[in-house]
Amino acid sequence: MKILATALFCALVLFFSPGSNAAETGVVAVIGTGDMGDSLGPRFAELGYRVVYGSRNPDSDKVKALVAKTGGNASATTQMAAAQQGDIVLTLVPWPAMETVAQSLGNLDGKIVIDQPAELNEVAAYLQEFPQIDFQRVLMMPQGVDEETLQARAEWLKPACVEHGWTFCPRRQIEWFGAVRRT
Repeated sequence: MKILATALFCALVLFFSPGSNAAETGVVAVIGTGDMGDSLGPRFAELGYRVVYGSRNPDSDKVKALVAKTGGNASATTQMAAAQQGDIVLTLVPWPAMETVAQSLGNLDGKIVIDQPAELNEVAAYLQEFPQIDFQRVLMMPQGVDEETLQARAEWLKPACVEHGWTFCPRRQIEWFGAVRRT
């Protein structure tokens, strides 16, 4: 089963058992090599995942440096090619570009796209395949760029986190600073 996390909602499991090898943990496709991608990609590599970055410019010096920083057999390719390789696909691009990028990723059959409450059941079923996960370390964060959107999504996300034992992560930086990059 594959997961696609969208800008509307991002479900990240960042605390699998360290020391697992990539054959056991799989491939994480990180679509986007900006602030989020260059933070999360190396973290997934540390946890034993093979990371494939999807970029508009996979041969750029910036992306090559990120691949080198990530290590662990990381690579970079086009966004579509990365999405097709990933067992877990994270789309970490700014909201204005999200729809275009998501539509360019090709056939995403078999991947979970979370953008409404009913789809959380698929996440819960997927996580059951990993009994070693402490569900309190499954971090669920609503996506949005204004307080009103975040509040609306939190209304259905918070109860789901309580029900499943996941951790709700409010986006305080947007509440405090607004939709400002690097906050």
